Amino acid sequence: MDKQSKIGRLVVGLLIILIVGGILLGGTLTEGISFVAGCGMSVVMSLLLLGPYFLPTIIACCRGKKNSAAIFLLNLLLGWTFIGWVVALVWAACKD
Repeated sequence: MDKQSKIGRLVVGLLIILIVGGILLGGTLTEGISFVAGCGMSVVMSLLLLGPYFLPTIIACCRGKKNSAAIFLLNLLLGWTFIGWVVALVWAACKD
């Protein structure tokens, strides 16, 4: 298995963990609406927030970057600072 597919599986695994966690929390924390509606809202919100957050990682994997693991780590650990996210995005968009 090559490095790129390992990173892709890691990203998918993290997304699944976050979505399942959102389902569990969304279904139990919502008051006044059904459990299913709370779970559905949690899944939609997770995808809407995580898709743009991991955009640099997605771009790096699609472009076949050699440093996609480092871009993923930068995105995961410092992406919340916006500066880290922009650095990861620029790094993913640049040539190798």
